[in-house]
Amino acid sequence: YPGNIQANKMKIVFFLTIFNVVHFSTQKLILPPECTAYKELNDAGRGIANTEVEYNCDQDSNDEYDTSSDWAGAGWYRMTGEGGVKIPEETPLEYHCGTWVPGWLQDPHPTEEGSSVENTVCWDGGTGFECILPTTIKVTHCGDYYVYNLPETPNCPFRYCAMNE
Repeated sequence: YPGNIQANKMKIVFFLTIFNVVHFSTQKLILPPECTAYKELNDAGRGIANTEVEYNCDQDSNDEYDTSSDWAGAGWYRMTGEGGVKIPEETPLEYHCGTWVPGWLQDPHPTEEGSSVENTVCWDGGTGFECILPTTIKVTHCGDYYVYNLPETPNCPFRYCAMNE
């Protein structure tokens, strides 16, 4: 009998191990609501390679500079389109991204799917001024993409920049 008890214990442990692997691998992560309720920043001119001298701005009420065509006020945004799919993590340099003062992330994007972090957008106003008027935002990892809770830029012509992976 001792051999049968040991064999039964092994079967039970094996069954529980298989059950846990199957059970936990089939659970789907529930993403935060901002992963489905967002606006899009999709202007190709936001791309880091764009060096055309433009003065677009991510503000609704500025008479001196043009409001970016894809800017729809503060809120959750996903970067899409030819310009890029995420905000760069290093400065693209001034006069890039269709503006004079492009915005870039000071810290890395979150790495865990479903997680959110506070991050700082720096605004590159030129040599020695690569991080003027730092702006706090929230970034959420939504699996295949990121979303950003973006306020209006602190000044004009400031604009959030985009890049591809």
